[in-house]
Amino acid sequence: MVPARSVCIHRCSDLKSIVYNKMLTLHPGTISYPPEGIKVEWTVEWNEEPFSIYWLYHNVPNTIKLDTTITPMVMLFSNIAILNGFTISANTSSISTTLYNHLTRDLVNSWEKWFPEREWLLILDVPVHDEEITLMDQLPQSYSVASSFSGGVDSFYTLFQHLDEIDYLIFIHGYDINLKHSPFFSLVQTRLTEVATRYNIKLLSISTNSKEVVLNMGFPISPDWLCHLHGPVAFSGVRVLHQLIGKFYYPSSNESNTFKDLNLQRGSGYAF
Repeated sequence: MVPARSVCIHRCSDLKSIVYNKMLTLHPGTISYPPEGIKVEWTVEWNEEPFSIYWLYHNVPNTIKLDTTITPMVMLFSNIAILNGFTISANTSSISTTLYNHLTRDLVNSWEKWFPEREWLLILDVPVHDEEITLMDQLPQSYSVASSFSGGVDSFYTLFQHLDEIDYLIFIHGYDINLKHSPFFSLVQTRLTEVATRYNIKLLSISTNSKEVVLNMGFPISPDWLCHLHGPVAFSGVRVLHQLIGKFYYPSSNESNTFKDLNLQRGSGYAF
């Protein structure tokens, strides 16, 4: 069955006023096996210029099948596309109808609640597939639960709230710690491993250049890391582990019932 191509334009009567005549083109990822772990790398094209985004998984078993489709990249760039009004395009890979509907409907609705003074839209010119015809979006019979963990107060709060179900703590190198600061990353990783071991939980360490690349791609409206990116980037990296991680907690400074009143730090907002 050939995936259907769909374009969603959400509640917009005057496209010219908010849509740039630009397109972000996504390509499926490739896997390599450097000494540091398993590396998944995507090429994305913006203004006809290619950019490379990678996720390097330091201690993930080689038996786990990683998601190299465009799905992780669609999750990463949707907020930026809404902010700028450009099209996300792909030809050789597809996303699920569930993700398509969530992004073009639910995520856009969240933007309209945050910024009611104007209408927002997300244009996804990508193939869409039914979950019923693929195993990509089906959870395995037995899946693990993970939580993002940096060692801060929010991380510990989430850990203690869900201690009885969390199997993995995920630490991302390339967020607060620059990729060039490998010695400091190793030191923090050692300390976080001690925490994980104390609670009989495994630590997964991941390195990514996502933050560095995305913030320097030259979008018309530059995204803000806290407001638009740090949550979706994390979800993108965890999505690659879809056969291992079936549930993911992302610590936030605010409870879910307060997000309808917030205009700050939407990057980890409840809607995402």
